[in-house]
Amino acid sequence: MTTPVLVAHNLSYDVKQARLLNQVSLSLLAGELVGVIGPNGAGKTTLLKALLGYLPATEGTVHIHDRLLLSMPPEERAGFISYLSQEASEGFPFAVFDIVALGAYAARAQGLCSQVELQKRVTAVLVALDIGHLASRIFTELSGGEKQLVQFARLLVQDADVMLLDEPTANLDLGHEYELMHALRQQCEQGKSALVTLHNLNIAAEFCDRVILVDQGRIVDDGTPDQVITQEMIQRLYTEHALVVMNAHTGNMNVLPKTRVASALGAKVHIIGGAGSAIRVSKLLRRAGCLVTGGIAHRDDSDVAYWEAAGIAYIETPTFDSISDDSFQMGLSWVASADVTVLCDFPIGTANAKNLALASSSKNVIVMTTHSEQERFFQPAVQTEYDAIVSRSPMVEIDQLLSAINAITKNQ
Repeated sequence: MTTPVLVAHNLSYDVKQARLLNQVSLSLLAGELVGVIGPNGAGKTTLLKALLGYLPATEGTVHIHDRLLLSMPPEERAGFISYLSQEASEGFPFAVFDIVALGAYAARAQGLCSQVELQKRVTAVLVALDIGHLASRIFTELSGGEKQLVQFARLLVQDADVMLLDEPTANLDLGHEYELMHALRQQCEQGKSALVTLHNLNIAAEFCDRVILVDQGRIVDDGTPDQVITQEMIQRLYTEHALVVMNAHTGNMNVLPKTRVASALGAKVHIIGGAGSAIRVSKLLRRAGCLVTGGIAHRDDSDVAYWEAAGIAYIETPTFDSISDDSFQMGLSWVASADVTVLCDFPIGTANAKNLALASSSKNVIVMTTHSEQERFFQPAVQTEYDAIVSRSPMVEIDQLLSAINAITKNQ
């Protein structure tokens, strides 16, 4: 069994009468990148500072390589553990190269890093993080994001076995956020270990081997990202206005914001779509406070993916199958109960031709047009039925849809 490089046992931290950390025990293996997640005020920063020894634990211990961390002299401790704070610091008006070189201060003091080696190490780290062009810039003149990358570079130059990072991506744009986490991932693949607090749960899911969920100073869950980042957890600790879905490209769980819907007092609208044609329409109508139902759609259709994520009821039919009689009858009842049926712009063939019959049964139909160049009809009879619907219905673009619905519902 692999021996952990870092072990915390029953770690607690009190301030006056408040217990900010409560009996926290955790371990970190060599090569692990572990995210620490939790809502604001959960105790994530306090945990890192207590592990580092920066905050004196009220009780409990921290060991690195089976040695009590606080028993080590500071210079020796710096070879085992490093820390990147989330707290912005103006620092000193030194050149970036010199700031980054401070990471090797303890190693230099112990004669473990020559001047030549230091120059090579700093240059290599700056290049790897794509900030070599900042080497001669004055640190205090940099942007917040640039300062964060420079401090991360200093951490890498320190070359400690265990890295503690507190919200390292908070000030970074999307590209540099990815580069920093990718660099951290590479460090762990080379045998280092990292414990990193993150508010971006999607970054945690994408890069971390494991996530530790902290709330009210306690560890409440510890496992793989897909085990910990669940819909139930998000609703319990964060918000009900988010959805946890699997990213089809990565296989990881993603947390997506969900627009707060206006009070559901608007029109009842049934949407007939396919091939992604209903997504923009559905989003617009939900935001306008309409009561939306989705039509009959095949299992792998992108409209289905959106309707599922948004919690919109729809009628599913197997991929490539024609619409069944049962599905058609259910669709008829949904159309009959709606104030308006919106017919989206999508290809219509044998498998989904009954969608036109559903539209024809509606008392009020609005036909969407997107000027798409894709082939729309595959049978003459289908186009004839579509033309009949158009002849008695308003035909609108997306920016005219709400006005068209309002005009219909006002006359009812």
